[in-house]
Amino acid sequence: MLDSIPHEILITIFEIVIYTWGIHFLPRFRLVCRTWNIIVVTTPRLWGIVVVDKRSDPTQLARQVSMAKQSPLSITIRHTQPAHEKGLRMLLDLASNWVDADISTSMLRPRRCIDLYMLETLRLKFNGKMGDFDAWEFFNTQGVTPLTFPRLRYFAAYGLPESWLLPFLSPSITSFEFHPRAALKLLQILRYLSQIPQIASLLLHGVEPSDFYLPQNFKLPLPLPHLTSLEINRVTYPVTILSELVAPSLRTLVIKDSQIPTEQPPWIPPFLHRPCRPELIPLSPFFIAWSQPKSLPVHLRSLTLSQCLGVSDVAFLIRWLARLPHLTCLGLHDDAIARAAELPPSREETNLFAALASPDGAGAVGGWLCPSLTRLQFSTADLQMKDILPLARARGRWSKHLNSNVPRSFLHFLDAPLCPSGSAQEIDELRELVDEVVCTCLGCQFKLFDFPGEEWATMFRTPPLNHMYLGCGISASL
Repeated sequence: MLDSIPHEILITIFEIVIYTWGIHFLPRFRLVCRTWNIIVVTTPRLWGIVVVDKRSDPTQLARQVSMAKQSPLSITIRHTQPAHEKGLRMLLDLASNWVDADISTSMLRPRRCIDLYMLETLRLKFNGKMGDFDAWEFFNTQGVTPLTFPRLRYFAAYGLPESWLLPFLSPSITSFEFHPRAALKLLQILRYLSQIPQIASLLLHGVEPSDFYLPQNFKLPLPLPHLTSLEINRVTYPVTILSELVAPSLRTLVIKDSQIPTEQPPWIPPFLHRPCRPELIPLSPFFIAWSQPKSLPVHLRSLTLSQCLGVSDVAFLIRWLARLPHLTCLGLHDDAIARAAELPPSREETNLFAALASPDGAGAVGGWLCPSLTRLQFSTADLQMKDILPLARARGRWSKHLNSNVPRSFLHFLDAPLCPSGSAQEIDELRELVDEVVCTCLGCQFKLFDFPGEEWATMFRTPPLNHMYLGCGISASL
């Protein structure tokens, strides 16, 4: 039966195993049968998946590189020892075969950029010993060839200074992750993004703009017409970056943990206190800018906002959501949502729960707010069942608004802390209204481990529709 499996499928399976658990599984594969032994011995690309860490045997490393021959190499260097020198030298001699590399800048010292013309994926970490002069030496082509990485599609930069970062950026890159170590001028950040106009996936982590001056000759806003996925994680003043971008093709947007603390958390001892920063700049300018017709990501499908909103932002968020007719997944993990819902009524709608529950929730735009919404996640400290239940009644399967003129989708999935404020009758009603409900309150999470054996194991299986997980997580079929 094993002989009937196509060789290409087996090779793909072996590659996945090596990427997951390491090269030491290959000798075991050779013992299974004659066919597997032939495949392992005659497929150099299996040996070209090289991971070097503390556990790597120097002799096996050198043998593996020799077995890889001239096949494309996938290199991951986590930790090296003097005994690895021979194997590393052999890897550097084959730098022109690298297609995937996860390395530090120190690994590039003996090479030149023209040696890496086959590189497609690069995760590069800065080694503090490598300065600007080392970068100049690496990128200096001495007029032999233009400085380009024509095959580079994915680039993740960890703590790189500009001398190491900027030369790698090119229009060929479609996925970029940026993890800087120090504060940067806003102009620098936007200049880096302007070098990758074909970007489709962008992650900014730990970015801290320090100077917001932009010269008049810098073209703004910055168009990223192919961007479909954007994640902003632990970025201070995210509005200063987001307001200057135009991404009309965006499908997924995540903004997480971008609030700036105004006081030290009580669990941090005094000797670890850091200077507190000013209050968070509101996101409302971003919502206003991205509501304009040329900047509106009208095809946005998934939106997640976590610890990045102020109470004053919620009204602008509602107005922006009214312009997103194709949004299907909405995740809101911010206490500002519940606080804004308690504000006295005014001309501006600040109660997002009420807006989502109303057939006229889109306000001046008209009709339902987010008419295509099918998945909803809430995680706020003051969330009440009285906020959730009207929403489920309005958008669930048995909505009394079935004759609405505005086409919309039913709510199929609801994730929120429900038990603390909900009665048994209200929870039963939620079961009737929504296909799948998950309670994320602290009590339910602790009870997940109260039932050993089969009941405990079944909780981690993918639940079918028309099931609800509450309390201990045991499903109740509708």
